[in-house]
Amino acid sequence: MNCYIVRMLPNHDFFIPFEEPLTVAEVKDEMFNQLSAPTKNMVLIYNGQILSDHISLSDLGITHASVLFLFVKNFDSFLLHDPKRLLLEISSLASYFASMQPDVMKKATKEIRSYIDSPMLKALAKVSPEVSHFLSKVLENIERLHNPFDESMLDLLNRMQDNSFNIMESVNGEIRTCSNNSSNTIELILVDSSIDEIEIEEQKQDFTYEPTNLDYVSCINSNPLPTIDFYDDSNSDPQEFSYGY
Repeated sequence: MNCYIVRMLPNHDFFIPFEEPLTVAEVKDEMFNQLSAPTKNMVLIYNGQILSDHISLSDLGITHASVLFLFVKNFDSFLLHDPKRLLLEISSLASYFASMQPDVMKKATKEIRSYIDSPMLKALAKVSPEVSHFLSKVLENIERLHNPFDESMLDLLNRMQDNSFNIMESVNGEIRTCSNNSSNTIELILVDSSIDEIEIEEQKQDFTYEPTNLDYVSCINSNPLPTIDFYDDSNSDPQEFSYGY
């Protein structure tokens, strides 16, 4: 399925699946479901342009895998759970099932189910078959926890943890590919919380790094230290003074 990638700085990526091109307002509505942030506080930016709600993204050439930048006024993203973080949380909780007490495991499985049912991961599962398969396997393993525990279950949990890292690499690779293929990606720098003071700069795709010159020995001056002339108060003739001993 096609998707837009909505990016919140510094590094939070969200996925908006679509079959038909969406309007800016529809993208904001989807982000409301994922973030629970008021749409009136949202600003979507593409190619240095703040987008109006009524605009269809296809009219701007925004297609599958295009990256839109989102700024939400008065929104604290410090503890924001994005799809990648939810996948890591699921992997972390599932990897400790074998050592959990029954009451702790009950809470962990409840939390995992809430993550899987979240709009963030539901959207990502529509876009990525690998993520969808991984989440279904997690639910299957949770159901098996009600059966007597055996060594085969431990093996399943270990494999599930390994698969989660492969899934994360797949998601990261997809994001990198989409970003590299998008020629309209921009960098958004927030000066403060005011929408009127948003500064937009074009993202540089290629960076040239000058190597550090560590061969500084040839730059050392080995000439003798200079001498200076000074006048003594008791003698008007100049005296020579040399640095050194």
